Amino acid sequence: MTLRQTIFVDPPVIGGSMDGSRSLLVHELVHVRQWFELGVLGFLWSYLVGYLRGRWSGLGHREAYLGIELEVEARRLADLA
Repeated sequence: MTLRQTIFVDPPVIGGSMDGSRSLLVHELVHVRQWFELGVLGFLWSYLVGYLRGRWSGLGHREAYLGIELEVEARRLADLA
């Protein structure tokens, strides 16, 4: 989880594979960039609206979360790393 420039990681996740750790770090660094580009309110607004749009369209929690544009971008760039 990322809040502005701070990345929080559950300790068991760090013990995973090197590829998984690198992918997670890239994913979260994309969120750091998004925070700085959009600002606090812009990031939170985009995240919330993206999630609610998914829920209102009938998606479950996980699917709505995965459909948030900011998450889609972070996963896409992490997959390239």
